[in-house]
Amino acid sequence: MTSAPWRIVRQTPAGLLVSAAATWVAPVAVVINRLTAQDLPGTVPTQWGVFGEAEGWMPLQQSFWSALLPALVGGVLITFIVLAVGDDIPRVRGGLGLGAGALVTSGIGFTWFSSLAAAAHETPTGSSLLEALGPALAIATVVFVGAAAPRRSRRP
Repeated sequence: MTSAPWRIVRQTPAGLLVSAAATWVAPVAVVINRLTAQDLPGTVPTQWGVFGEAEGWMPLQQSFWSALLPALVGGVLITFIVLAVGDDIPRVRGGLGLGAGALVTSGIGFTWFSSLAAAAHETPTGSSLLEALGPALAIATVVFVGAAAPRRSRRP
């Protein structure tokens, strides 16, 4: 006899499980970086001008939580949606919705890394926020492809 939570996971299509797992990359990466990084700055830039210069600064701890919490909430929400709704999620429209949610929440999470990179450089690079967009776009693509993949119902 299988317990109820594992039965739900086993009945959820594999592509949707991949989508749910991908949303956890950003919060896990932020936590691992925060726990293992040495010599972090006291403040990090959080607002940039049109030419890439830092205009707003935030204490490190506040920046960490403002990057982690949205990424964590996104991972939790998308995982709950996938496990609760499962096969009933429309393939393309549902995949676009889940992918958009993953793009926004993981993008916010990855701003942690772009803020640290911008704090380490004396001169502005002009691409601080674009550095967060690449990994977030990759995660959103995995979420969309997993949700839009053809499925076989695993329900008995």
